[in-house]
Amino acid sequence: MDFVQPKQIMSPYSGRMVTPRIVERDHGDEIHVEALWYCPSSGEFLQKGLVEIRRKEQSEPQPEE
Repeated sequence: MDFVQPKQIMSPYSGRMVTPRIVERDHGDEIHVEALWYCPSSGEFLQKGLVEIRRKEQSEPQPEE
């Protein structure tokens, strides 16, 4: 999947501007942040792409008392 900038794009179906929906998906030890564009008028899928990939924070185990 290509890296993208989460910018508004014009829908080829309605001609309206489309704001992306940002979704975070868990992929093992990484979090993939994706942008998804859907036409607001027709609901048709337009495109998606990666915004960023982050490593998960490793929390230290708390000692038991």
